[in-house]
Amino acid sequence: MTGTYVKWGEARVKLTWCDVAQLPSIERITSVHGFCFKDDRLMLVNLNHRGWDFPGGHIEEGETPEECMKREAYEEGYVSGRLTLLGHITVDHHENPVWDENGHILKLGI
Repeated sequence: MTGTYVKWGEARVKLTWCDVAQLPSIERITSVHGFCFKDDRLMLVNLNHRGWDFPGGHIEEGETPEECMKREAYEEGYVSGRLTLLGHITVDHHENPVWDENGHILKLGI
């Protein structure tokens, strides 16, 4: 696992890459993003609110991470295909002085 600190708005947040082939509990997963490849080419999507990015977004109620990724890839890039889990990033707000305990963001989320 490799971790680094990043500036997230006005906050300092720790991001840790976990290259495990199993997701943590679904309660900790807030969003999904993925790399979409075809013929050794990587797809990026140009989104109005994010600019050029990988497809992905927040999980809807009752949706699994896999269902979310398939939905987001289709909504944003009009593609469908096979999913392969490469790993996940843990987003740790424990050292974030502006984290809102009553907000919608998990203190330790995926």
